[in-house]
Amino acid sequence: MKKNAMRLFAAAALLCAALPAAAQTNPKAGYVITNEGDTIHGTIDYLSSAKNAQACSFQRQGEEQFRRYRPGEIRGYRLADNGIFYVTRTLPVDSTQKTVFAEYMLQGGMSLYRYEEDFHEYFYLVDGDGKVAQVRTFTTDGLSKEEAKERKQRELAQAFDALKLSESATNDLWNRKVSARNMLRIARNYNDEYCEDEECITFQYDEKAARTFSARLYAGLGFSHVWIGDDTQARKAKRQFAPKLLVGAEYEMPRLSRNFTYHSIFSILAGTVQGDFSEPATVYDNIYHTPFNATATAHEKTSFLNFGVQLGVTYSMLPEKKVSPVVQAGLDLGYATAKYTTSNWKYGVMGRTIEMPDKRESIRDKGMQTGFCIGLGADIAIGRSKLRADVNYRHSFSIIDMNLLPDEIGLRVGWIF
Repeated sequence: MKKNAMRLFAAAALLCAALPAAAQTNPKAGYVITNEGDTIHGTIDYLSSAKNAQACSFQRQGEEQFRRYRPGEIRGYRLADNGIFYVTRTLPVDSTQKTVFAEYMLQGGMSLYRYEEDFHEYFYLVDGDGKVAQVRTFTTDGLSKEEAKERKQRELAQAFDALKLSESATNDLWNRKVSARNMLRIARNYNDEYCEDEECITFQYDEKAARTFSARLYAGLGFSHVWIGDDTQARKAKRQFAPKLLVGAEYEMPRLSRNFTYHSIFSILAGTVQGDFSEPATVYDNIYHTPFNATATAHEKTSFLNFGVQLGVTYSMLPEKKVSPVVQAGLDLGYATAKYTTSNWKYGVMGRTIEMPDKRESIRDKGMQTGFCIGLGADIAIGRSKLRADVNYRHSFSIIDMNLLPDEIGLRVGWIF
Protein backbone atom coordinates (compact mmCIF):
# COMPACT_ATOMS: atom_id res chain seq x y z
CA MET A 1 0.00 0.00 0.00
CA LYS A 2 2.91 2.35 0.73
CA LYS A 3 4.22 1.83 -2.80
CA ASN A 4 0.82 2.71 -4.23
CA ALA A 5 0.66 5.81 -2.04
CA MET A 6 4.08 6.97 -3.19
CA ARG A 7 3.08 6.41 -6.81
CA LEU A 8 -0.04 8.52 -6.32
CA PHE A 9 2.01 11.21 -4.59
CA ALA A 10 4.53 11.23 -7.46
CA ALA A 11 1.68 11.46 -9.98
CA ALA A 12 0.22 14.46 -8.13
CA ALA A 13 3.62 16.17 -8.09
CA LEU A 14 4.13 15.56 -11.81
CA LEU A 15 0.62 16.87 -12.47
CA CYS A 16 1.38 20.12 -10.63
CA ALA A 17 4.64 20.51 -12.54
CA ALA A 18 3.15 19.78 -15.95
CA LEU A 19 -0.03 21.85 -15.81
CA PRO A 20 1.69 25.30 -16.08
CA ALA A 21 3.00 24.29 -19.51
CA ALA A 22 -0.60 24.07 -20.68
CA ALA A 23 -1.32 27.62 -19.52
CA GLN A 24 1.32 29.64 -21.39
CA THR A 25 -1.26 32.14 -22.59
CA ASN A 26 -4.05 34.04 -20.92
CA PRO A 27 -6.31 35.07 -23.82
CA LYS A 28 -8.76 37.92 -23.29
CA ALA A 29 -11.06 39.67 -25.75
CA GLY A 30 -9.77 43.11 -26.70
CA TYR A 31 -8.50 45.35 -29.47
CA VAL A 32 -5.43 47.22 -30.67
CA ILE A 33 -5.32 50.80 -31.92
CA THR A 34 -2.99 51.27 -34.89
CA ASN A 35 -0.81 54.33 -35.39
CA GLU A 36 -3.29 55.42 -38.05
CA GLY A 37 -6.12 55.35 -35.49
CA ASP A 38 -7.83 52.17 -36.72
CA THR A 39 -9.32 49.76 -34.19
CA ILE A 40 -8.79 46.03 -34.76
CA HIS A 41 -10.67 43.56 -32.59
CA GLY A 42 -9.41 40.14 -31.54
CA THR A 43 -7.71 38.39 -28.62
CA ILE A 44 -4.96 39.74 -26.34
CA ASP A 45 -2.58 37.55 -24.34
CA TYR A 46 -3.06 39.28 -20.98
CA LEU A 47 0.00 38.72 -18.77
CA SER A 48 1.70 40.47 -15.86
CA SER A 49 2.05 44.26 -15.72
CA ALA A 50 5.79 44.08 -16.45
CA LYS A 51 5.27 41.87 -19.52
CA ASN A 52 2.28 43.89 -20.77
CA ALA A 53 4.44 47.02 -20.72
CA GLN A 54 7.03 45.51 -23.07
CA ALA A 55 4.89 43.84 -25.73
CA CYS A 56 1.34 43.06 -26.83
CA SER A 57 0.60 39.59 -28.21
CA PHE A 58 -2.52 39.98 -30.35
CA GLN A 59 -4.57 37.52 -32.39
CA ARG A 60 -6.78 39.18 -34.95
CA GLN A 61 -10.30 37.84 -35.40
CA GLY A 62 -10.29 35.06 -37.99
CA GLU A 63 -6.54 34.41 -37.70
CA GLU A 64 -4.80 31.52 -35.93
CA GLN A 65 -1.46 33.06 -34.99
CA PHE A 66 -0.64 35.72 -32.39
CA ARG A 67 1.35 38.74 -33.56
CA ARG A 68 3.72 40.50 -31.19
CA TYR A 69 3.66 44.31 -31.13
CA ARG A 70 6.33 46.43 -29.49
CA PRO A 71 5.72 49.93 -28.06
CA GLY A 72 5.60 52.40 -30.94
CA GLU A 73 4.41 49.84 -33.47
CA ILE A 74 0.81 50.50 -32.37
CA ARG A 75 -0.78 53.40 -30.53
CA GLY A 76 -2.10 51.15 -27.78
CA TYR A 77 -4.30 48.20 -26.83
CA ARG A 78 -7.18 47.54 -24.48
CA LEU A 79 -9.26 44.70 -23.08
CA ALA A 80 -12.95 44.53 -24.01
CA ASP A 81 -15.78 45.92 -21.87
CA ASN A 82 -13.81 49.04 -20.85
CA GLY A 83 -11.00 46.92 -19.48
CA ILE A 84 -7.43 47.84 -18.72
CA PHE A 85 -5.86 50.20 -21.27
CA TYR A 86 -2.21 50.44 -22.43
CA VAL A 87 -0.84 53.22 -24.65
CA THR A 88 2.55 53.90 -26.20
CA ARG A 89 4.38 56.58 -24.20
CA THR A 90 7.97 57.73 -23.89
CA LEU A 91 8.52 58.29 -20.16
CA PRO A 92 11.45 58.82 -17.81
CA VAL A 93 12.32 55.68 -15.86
CA ASP A 94 14.58 57.13 -13.19
CA SER A 95 17.11 58.95 -15.41
CA THR A 96 16.47 57.05 -18.67
CA GLN A 97 13.83 57.81 -21.29
CA LYS A 98 12.01 54.64 -22.38
CA THR A 99 9.22 53.99 -24.86
CA VAL A 100 6.80 51.55 -23.26
CA PHE A 101 3.18 50.50 -23.13
CA ALA A 102 2.07 52.54 -20.12
CA GLU A 103 -1.07 51.60 -18.23
CA TYR A 104 -3.54 54.45 -18.78
CA MET A 105 -5.17 55.05 -15.42
CA LEU A 106 -6.84 58.44 -15.87
CA GLN A 107 -7.21 60.95 -18.70
CA GLY A 108 -8.05 64.51 -17.76
CA GLY A 109 -6.57 67.90 -16.97
CA MET A 110 -4.03 65.93 -14.93
CA SER A 111 -3.59 62.48 -16.49
CA LEU A 112 -2.09 59.46 -14.75
CA TYR A 113 -0.06 56.55 -16.15
CA ARG A 114 1.50 53.50 -14.54
CA TYR A 115 4.55 51.42 -15.51
CA GLU A 116 6.22 48.44 -13.80
CA GLU A 117 9.86 47.37 -14.04
CA ASP A 118 12.19 45.37 -11.77
CA PHE A 119 9.49 45.06 -9.06
CA HIS A 120 9.07 48.86 -8.92
CA GLU A 121 5.86 50.66 -9.83
CA TYR A 122 6.26 54.03 -11.54
CA PHE A 123 3.42 56.55 -11.72
CA TYR A 124 3.41 59.56 -14.01
CA LEU A 125 1.31 62.69 -13.56
CA VAL A 126 1.03 64.56 -16.89
CA ASP A 127 -0.57 68.02 -16.96
CA GLY A 128 -2.31 69.75 -19.86
CA ASP A 129 0.99 71.15 -21.17
CA GLY A 130 2.58 67.69 -21.29
CA LYS A 131 4.86 68.19 -18.29
CA VAL A 132 5.64 64.83 -16.66
CA ALA A 133 6.14 64.21 -12.92
CA GLN A 134 7.43 60.78 -11.85
CA VAL A 135 6.59 58.99 -8.60
CA ARG A 136 7.79 55.48 -7.82
CA THR A 137 7.21 53.04 -4.99
CA PHE A 138 9.89 53.16 -2.32
CA THR A 139 10.62 52.04 1.22
CA THR A 140 12.08 53.74 4.27
CA ASP A 141 12.75 50.53 6.19
CA GLY A 142 15.97 50.63 8.17
CA LEU A 143 16.27 54.42 8.01
CA SER A 144 16.22 56.84 10.91
CA LYS A 145 13.29 59.23 11.22
CA GLU A 146 15.27 62.08 9.68
CA GLU A 147 16.67 59.90 6.88
CA ALA A 148 13.18 58.56 6.11
CA LYS A 149 11.82 62.11 5.85
CA GLU A 150 14.60 63.14 3.47
CA ARG A 151 14.06 60.04 1.33
CA LYS A 152 10.32 60.71 1.13
CA GLN A 153 10.84 64.36 0.16
CA ARG A 154 13.27 63.36 -2.57
CA GLU A 155 11.00 60.65 -4.02
CA LEU A 156 7.87 62.84 -4.02
CA ALA A 157 9.48 66.12 -5.15
CA GLN A 158 8.26 66.04 -8.76
CA ALA A 159 4.71 65.10 -7.76
CA PHE A 160 4.61 67.85 -5.12
CA ASP A 161 5.51 70.36 -7.81
CA ALA A 162 2.81 69.03 -10.17
CA LEU A 163 0.12 69.12 -7.44
CA LYS A 164 1.24 72.29 -5.66
CA LEU A 165 -2.03 74.11 -6.35
CA SER A 166 -3.95 71.67 -4.16
CA GLU A 167 -3.13 71.45 -0.46
CA SER A 168 -5.40 68.41 -0.03
CA ALA A 169 -3.65 66.57 -2.89
CA THR A 170 -0.16 67.22 -1.50
CA ASN A 171 -1.31 66.17 1.99
CA ASP A 172 -2.71 62.92 0.60
CA LEU A 173 0.49 62.33 -1.34
CA TRP A 174 2.58 62.76 1.83
CA ASN A 175 0.36 60.74 4.16
CA ARG A 176 -0.60 57.84 1.91
CA LYS A 177 1.45 54.97 0.56
CA VAL A 178 2.36 55.18 -3.12
CA SER A 179 0.00 52.68 -4.79
CA ALA A 180 -2.30 52.49 -7.80
CA ARG A 181 -5.42 53.10 -5.73
CA ASN A 182 -4.00 56.07 -3.82
CA MET A 183 -2.42 57.74 -6.87
CA LEU A 184 -5.70 57.40 -8.78
CA ARG A 185 -7.59 58.96 -5.90
CA ILE A 186 -5.15 61.88 -5.68
CA ALA A 187 -5.24 62.57 -9.42
CA ARG A 188 -9.04 62.29 -9.56
CA ASN A 189 -9.55 64.66 -6.62
CA TYR A 190 -7.09 67.14 -8.13
CA ASN A 191 -9.04 67.14 -11.40
CA ASP A 192 -12.34 67.61 -9.58
CA GLU A 193 -10.90 70.61 -7.74
CA TYR A 194 -8.99 72.43 -10.48
CA CYS A 195 -10.19 71.32 -13.89
CA GLU A 196 -12.14 74.07 -15.63
CA ASP A 197 -14.10 71.82 -18.01
CA GLU A 198 -17.39 70.35 -16.78
CA GLU A 199 -16.34 66.84 -17.83
CA CYS A 200 -12.62 66.95 -17.26
CA ILE A 201 -12.10 63.21 -16.70
CA THR A 202 -12.67 61.45 -20.03
CA PHE A 203 -11.22 58.07 -19.05
CA GLN A 204 -10.63 56.35 -15.72
CA TYR A 205 -9.22 52.90 -15.21
CA ASP A 206 -11.34 50.14 -13.70
CA GLU A 207 -9.73 48.73 -10.54
CA LYS A 208 -11.62 45.45 -10.87
CA ALA A 209 -10.54 44.96 -14.49
CA ALA A 210 -6.91 45.55 -13.54
CA ARG A 211 -6.95 43.47 -10.40
CA THR A 212 -3.95 41.16 -10.04
CA PHE A 213 -5.26 39.16 -7.09
CA SER A 214 -8.65 38.32 -5.64
CA ALA A 215 -10.07 35.93 -3.08
CA ARG A 216 -13.48 34.24 -3.02
CA LEU A 217 -15.19 32.30 -0.26
CA TYR A 218 -15.80 28.56 -0.54
CA ALA A 219 -18.36 26.58 1.45
CA GLY A 220 -19.38 23.00 0.87
CA LEU A 221 -20.35 19.57 2.10
CA GLY A 222 -18.84 16.19 1.39
CA PHE A 223 -19.65 12.55 1.87
CA SER A 224 -16.56 10.38 2.12
CA HIS A 225 -15.77 6.69 2.10
CA VAL A 226 -13.17 6.37 4.88
CA TRP A 227 -10.93 3.41 5.59
CA ILE A 228 -8.55 3.01 8.52
CA GLY A 229 -5.69 0.57 8.89
CA ASP A 230 -3.49 -1.52 6.61
CA ASP A 231 -4.75 -4.52 4.65
CA THR A 232 -1.39 -6.25 5.15
CA GLN A 233 -1.86 -6.37 8.93
CA ALA A 234 -3.95 -8.77 10.96
CA ARG A 235 -6.39 -5.98 11.67
CA LYS A 236 -8.01 -5.50 8.32
CA ALA A 237 -8.84 -2.02 7.09
CA LYS A 238 -12.24 -0.84 8.29
CA ARG A 239 -14.46 1.19 5.96
CA GLN A 240 -17.40 3.49 6.51
CA PHE A 241 -19.13 6.51 4.94
CA ALA A 242 -18.84 9.78 6.89
CA PRO A 243 -20.01 13.39 6.40
CA LYS A 244 -17.55 16.24 5.88
CA LEU A 245 -17.91 20.02 6.35
CA LEU A 246 -15.76 22.33 4.19
CA VAL A 247 -15.05 26.07 4.53
CA GLY A 248 -12.27 28.01 2.85
CA ALA A 249 -11.19 30.40 0.13
CA GLU A 250 -10.14 30.32 -3.52
CA TYR A 251 -7.49 32.74 -4.77
CA GLU A 252 -7.30 34.04 -8.32
CA MET A 253 -4.38 35.72 -10.11
CA PRO A 254 -5.90 36.55 -13.51
CA ARG A 255 -2.82 38.28 -14.86
CA LEU A 256 -0.68 35.21 -14.30
CA SER A 257 -3.18 32.67 -15.63
CA ARG A 258 -6.88 32.36 -16.24
CA ASN A 259 -6.66 28.57 -15.80
CA PHE A 260 -5.07 28.32 -12.36
CA THR A 261 -6.61 29.15 -9.01
CA TYR A 262 -5.27 28.35 -5.56
CA HIS A 263 -7.24 27.26 -2.52
CA SER A 264 -7.08 26.76 1.21
CA ILE A 265 -9.91 24.67 2.64
CA PHE A 266 -10.58 23.82 6.29
CA SER A 267 -12.48 20.58 6.82
CA ILE A 268 -14.07 18.60 9.63
CA LEU A 269 -14.58 14.87 9.13
CA ALA A 270 -16.31 12.79 11.80
CA GLY A 271 -17.52 9.22 11.85
CA THR A 272 -17.33 5.68 13.18
CA VAL A 273 -15.81 2.65 11.51
CA GLN A 274 -16.02 -0.87 12.83
CA GLY A 275 -15.19 -4.44 11.98
CA ASP A 276 -13.95 -7.79 13.28
CA PHE A 277 -10.28 -8.71 13.50
CA SER A 278 -8.12 -11.63 14.61
CA GLU A 279 -4.57 -11.76 15.93
CA PRO A 280 -2.19 -14.27 17.56
CA ALA A 281 -2.40 -14.49 21.37
CA THR A 282 -1.12 -16.46 24.33
CA VAL A 283 -3.40 -17.92 27.05
CA TYR A 284 -2.50 -19.66 30.34
CA ASP A 285 -4.28 -22.45 32.20
CA ASN A 286 -5.60 -21.60 35.66
CA ILE A 287 -3.66 -24.32 37.54
CA TYR A 288 -0.10 -24.54 36.22
CA HIS A 289 -0.08 -21.26 34.22
CA THR A 290 1.11 -23.18 31.21
CA PRO A 291 1.17 -20.98 28.05
CA PHE A 292 -0.79 -22.05 24.98
CA ASN A 293 -0.79 -20.46 21.51
CA ALA A 294 -4.22 -19.15 20.58
CA THR A 295 -6.05 -17.02 18.04
CA ALA A 296 -7.94 -14.05 19.45
CA THR A 297 -10.91 -12.53 17.59
CA ALA A 298 -12.87 -9.42 18.55
CA HIS A 299 -15.05 -6.65 17.24
CA GLU A 300 -13.40 -3.22 17.09
CA LYS A 301 -15.22 0.11 16.88
CA THR A 302 -13.27 3.29 16.06
CA SER A 303 -14.84 6.72 16.56
CA PHE A 304 -12.76 9.50 15.01
CA LEU A 305 -12.73 13.27 14.49
CA ASN A 306 -10.38 14.78 11.94
CA PHE A 307 -9.58 18.48 11.42
CA GLY A 308 -7.78 19.19 8.16
CA VAL A 309 -6.39 22.05 6.08
CA GLN A 310 -5.93 21.49 2.37
CA LEU A 311 -3.56 23.77 0.45
CA GLY A 312 -3.61 23.20 -3.28
CA VAL A 313 -4.04 24.30 -6.86
CA THR A 314 -6.99 23.90 -9.23
CA TYR A 315 -6.60 23.82 -13.00
CA SER A 316 -9.72 24.79 -14.93
CA MET A 317 -9.65 23.52 -18.51
CA LEU A 318 -12.35 25.83 -19.94
CA PRO A 319 -12.63 28.80 -17.56
CA GLU A 320 -14.58 30.94 -20.03
CA LYS A 321 -17.29 28.30 -20.48
CA LYS A 322 -20.37 27.77 -18.35
CA VAL A 323 -19.18 24.25 -17.47
CA SER A 324 -15.45 23.62 -17.09
CA PRO A 325 -13.67 20.38 -16.08
CA VAL A 326 -11.20 20.90 -13.21
CA VAL A 327 -8.18 18.99 -11.90
CA GLN A 328 -6.92 19.48 -8.34
CA ALA A 329 -3.79 18.57 -6.38
CA GLY A 330 -2.34 19.70 -3.08
CA LEU A 331 -1.09 19.01 0.43
CA ASP A 332 -3.28 18.04 3.37
CA LEU A 333 -2.40 18.83 6.99
CA GLY A 334 -4.53 17.57 9.85
CA TYR A 335 -5.07 16.72 13.49
CA ALA A 336 -7.01 13.60 14.42
CA THR A 337 -8.44 12.11 17.58
CA ALA A 338 -9.82 8.60 17.92
CA LYS A 339 -11.27 6.16 20.44
CA TYR A 340 -10.89 2.39 19.85
CA THR A 341 -13.30 0.07 21.68
CA THR A 342 -13.07 -3.72 21.41
CA SER A 343 -15.72 -6.26 22.47
CA ASN A 344 -16.94 -9.86 21.86
CA TRP A 345 -13.52 -11.37 22.53
CA LYS A 346 -13.08 -15.02 21.64
CA TYR A 347 -9.99 -17.25 21.93
CA GLY A 348 -9.44 -20.37 19.86
CA VAL A 349 -7.23 -22.84 21.78
CA MET A 350 -6.58 -26.46 20.77
CA GLY A 351 -9.84 -26.76 18.86
CA ARG A 352 -11.91 -25.10 21.59
CA THR A 353 -13.45 -21.61 21.62
CA ILE A 354 -13.38 -19.61 24.84
CA GLU A 355 -15.78 -16.66 24.88
CA MET A 356 -15.19 -13.61 27.08
CA PRO A 357 -18.31 -11.42 26.62
CA ASP A 358 -17.42 -9.16 29.58
CA LYS A 359 -13.96 -8.25 28.29
CA ARG A 360 -13.72 -4.75 26.85
CA GLU A 361 -10.75 -2.55 25.96
CA SER A 362 -10.81 1.16 25.24
CA ILE A 363 -7.86 3.15 23.87
CA ARG A 364 -7.70 6.84 22.96
CA ASP A 365 -5.31 8.14 20.31
CA LYS A 366 -4.45 11.50 18.75
CA GLY A 367 -1.80 12.97 16.52
CA MET A 368 -0.79 15.25 13.68
CA GLN A 369 -1.08 14.08 10.08
CA THR A 370 0.21 15.15 6.71
CA GLY A 371 -0.60 13.81 3.30
CA PHE A 372 -1.62 14.65 -0.25
CA CYS A 373 -4.88 14.98 -2.12
CA ILE A 374 -5.91 14.85 -5.77
CA GLY A 375 -9.29 15.38 -7.38
CA LEU A 376 -11.35 15.61 -10.55
CA GLY A 377 -14.56 17.52 -11.05
CA ALA A 378 -16.34 20.38 -12.79
CA ASP A 379 -17.20 24.03 -12.22
CA ILE A 380 -20.65 25.30 -13.19
CA ALA A 381 -20.90 29.08 -13.56
CA ILE A 382 -24.05 30.56 -12.00
CA GLY A 383 -23.97 34.32 -12.38
CA ARG A 384 -20.75 35.55 -10.78
CA SER A 385 -20.54 32.50 -8.54
CA LYS A 386 -19.53 28.91 -9.21
CA LEU A 387 -20.89 25.55 -8.15
CA ARG A 388 -18.06 23.01 -7.89
CA ALA A 389 -18.60 19.25 -7.71
CA ASP A 390 -15.57 16.98 -7.48
CA VAL A 391 -14.36 13.56 -6.43
CA ASN A 392 -11.39 13.94 -4.08
CA TYR A 393 -8.90 11.35 -2.82
CA ARG A 394 -6.79 11.94 0.29
CA HIS A 395 -3.94 9.81 1.63
CA SER A 396 -2.45 10.49 5.08
CA PHE A 397 0.95 9.97 6.64
CA SER A 398 1.47 10.37 10.40
CA ILE A 399 3.86 13.00 11.79
CA ILE A 400 3.40 11.79 15.37
CA ASP A 401 3.20 8.02 15.83
CA MET A 402 -0.41 6.94 15.94
CA ASN A 403 -2.55 4.12 14.65
CA LEU A 404 -5.22 6.32 13.08
CA LEU A 405 -4.29 6.93 9.45
CA PRO A 406 -7.55 7.55 7.59
CA ASP A 407 -7.62 7.51 3.81
CA GLU A 408 -10.72 8.72 2.08
CA ILE A 409 -12.35 9.14 -1.28
CA GLY A 410 -15.45 11.23 -1.43
CA LEU A 411 -17.84 13.44 -3.33
CA ARG A 412 -17.74 17.15 -2.49
CA VAL A 413 -20.12 19.90 -3.56
CA GLY A 414 -19.17 23.49 -2.84
CA TRP A 415 -20.26 27.04 -3.61
CA ILE A 416 -17.63 29.64 -4.59
CA PHE A 417 -18.85 33.22 -4.25
